[in-house]
Amino acid sequence: MLKKYRYAKNPFAVSILCLIILSVIVDLVFIQYGKRIDREFQHLEEENLTAYAVTQSQQVESKISELLGRMKATGRLLVSSGLNPEGEWFAAYLKDVSELADYQVTYVSMDSLREQMNLPGIESREFEILEKLEKGESVLSDLRYSNRLQGYYFAVAEPVIKDGKTIGALRCVMRADALTDDNADHVMHETYKQYIVSGDGTVLYSDVEEEAIGKNLLTDLKADGLSGDVLNQIYTALGQDGDLSVKISIPGHKIFYITTTAIGYKSWNIVKFAYTDKVNVTSRKMMKYTVYITIMVIGLIVIACAVVFGLIYSHKKRVLMERARYQTLASFFDIIIFEYRVKEDYMEFSSNVFDFFPISDNCVEGLSKHEFEVLHPDDIKLLFRYFERAQKTRMPQKWEMRFRNREDLYFWGECRCQAVDDGRCLIGTIIDISDRKEKELDLLKKTNSDPMTGILNKKAIEIAVDDMIKKQGEGFLFMIDIDNFKLVNDTYGHGVGDSLLIQVAEVLRNIFREHDPVARVGGDEFIAYMSDTRNPDIAMLKVNMFFSKLEEISKGNEYEITVSIGIATCPSDGSSFRELYEKADQAMYRAKKAGKHGYAFTCRDQED
Repeated sequence: MLKKYRYAKNPFAVSILCLIILSVIVDLVFIQYGKRIDREFQHLEEENLTAYAVTQSQQVESKISELLGRMKATGRLLVSSGLNPEGEWFAAYLKDVSELADYQVTYVSMDSLREQMNLPGIESREFEILEKLEKGESVLSDLRYSNRLQGYYFAVAEPVIKDGKTIGALRCVMRADALTDDNADHVMHETYKQYIVSGDGTVLYSDVEEEAIGKNLLTDLKADGLSGDVLNQIYTALGQDGDLSVKISIPGHKIFYITTTAIGYKSWNIVKFAYTDKVNVTSRKMMKYTVYITIMVIGLIVIACAVVFGLIYSHKKRVLMERARYQTLASFFDIIIFEYRVKEDYMEFSSNVFDFFPISDNCVEGLSKHEFEVLHPDDIKLLFRYFERAQKTRMPQKWEMRFRNREDLYFWGECRCQAVDDGRCLIGTIIDISDRKEKELDLLKKTNSDPMTGILNKKAIEIAVDDMIKKQGEGFLFMIDIDNFKLVNDTYGHGVGDSLLIQVAEVLRNIFREHDPVARVGGDEFIAYMSDTRNPDIAMLKVNMFFSKLEEISKGNEYEITVSIGIATCPSDGSSFRELYEKADQAMYRAKKAGKHGYAFTCRDQED
């Protein structure tokens, strides 16, 4: 029973293989987890950058709108009050308004503006501005470089209309960097340059790279190796006044983000370039801490597994030693030890099994499909019935079965088994109990037999008849009484009387079938039961055969042997031995009263 199963030849190799597979799986999980974290942080940062850029553009739009609103209100005040726009009081008022707006607001008459149009070097867009003011429209000029102011500026102008005619304009000149002021506190990213870009990608202003002004941003990015898909996204966002944040990875450059958002005037867009090193650092830290924690957990699991494996190995070693001990003990006694692995359907016997059974191997694979040459055919189902009961109840089981020995003869064996390992294994023994079984059968035979005639006694036939009634449900019970038996005893002696009883019992055994029970139930009373029929003709045929046999015996004796018979029918007269016995006894006494040497049914229309 020390044979190793083929699936557990090298548990150490299996454990190492499992550990390697676990390591590979953990690595793959970490790789996917890292990618997932990067995607989540990238998405988060894109939303964050877009939100910052939108906030900045809203602030710029709010500044310009607020300034235009103040200038429009000032123009209406000027017209409604009738003040002189070029007087000292209005000039002082404009100074106060400029201080509130943080920008210098001045008044210029239309005549002065027309005179400026006659100066040399005036561009066509100046005439367009003058034309819009004359029409009463607000004006936002292009971004341009001012030699006088030494920087890039743009102007905001609001017409002053009186009696439906533009008499002048309130004008404010703003620095271009007002469009790129970023007062927000950025925690996770660092903006390193900003552009004001037109809808076609032309750079109108840069806060750090004046050489980029006038160039096309998309063309420069394409030259740097930016992919076509990303360029199309940026181009679409610029042309449709959309908001976009996209991660850029160009070989030879740090990874950065480009964010675009529309200002709301003249198709201008703020384009921000930002590094997100803090985000990457945070992502890597999270990944690193996760790896550290997981490695610690795996290490603890490995240690726990090693401890458990050591305990299992130690337990298994003790089990193997116990098996070896049982193997040795079994060889000294007439006990066969077996072990049945339920899941594997595998049974193994102790080595002394060859002394009992005609088999060539003490191991049986596929027990449930085995042919069982060593078991009696009627006992095969019994084996698995008790195996199943042992698994379900977890209680010790004991039963008796017939086995075929090496001489091709069947012998009785007592089987015991106990479920172990949560019902996955059954351990048991087989003991030869042929001698004990033979004694039990002899004792049972003596208990159930009449000691003089050898046929059944009353108790035994009662059990047999009740059992046959349950199985077949119909038949005849014969109550037989020897006529004048006391006279035979008194005349010829008890020895002759005993011989007469034996002869009658022998005749009954011969005329009834082998499976029909016959019994002696009193001094000179006998009972026979014939099953499987309710035909009275067959019953009368048995009676006539019995009478004929008695006549033959009587010819060799000094006396005539006659009997009186009462016959009860099942189920008409009863469905148990007791009921049939009483009816047959009554019919038998009627036969005696009728002159003896006859028979009577319980129903008078069936009597002879």
